[in-house]
Amino acid sequence: MKPKRPNLKIPSDKLKDIKGFEEMLDIMDDDDIKKMTKRGNEERRSDPNDLSEFLSTEEERLKKLDQFFKQKIQNITKPELVASLIATQKKELDRTKAELLIQVTPLDSVPNMYLSKLFNSAFSIKKKE
Repeated sequence: MKPKRPNLKIPSDKLKDIKGFEEMLDIMDDDDIKKMTKRGNEERRSDPNDLSEFLSTEEERLKKLDQFFKQKIQNITKPELVASLIATQKKELDRTKAELLIQVTPLDSVPNMYLSKLFNSAFSIKKKE
């Protein structure tokens, strides 16, 4: 069992910020706190290029978002364009379905041959010898 640590001297304006963490502070000992503050200091002293790298990736992300929303807003503000595109795609879908039916409907088509073999093997009655 860890010995109880004496109460920390925390300014009254900071007390409201740590409300709810009192139990955690009681569990931690001085070594844990030193390790945490040491790790925090090391992170702060990290590579200065990290900031420039972060800013460049953030700039790329924002450019992509900008491009996405420009396209989205254009589609929203011009609904007749979207309606005509949908109509064109529906016509293309109907044409493709008609072509597919023409290729599949003959009895000697490859899909029909495989389906008949599958059906015959699954449901045929085998004679006992």
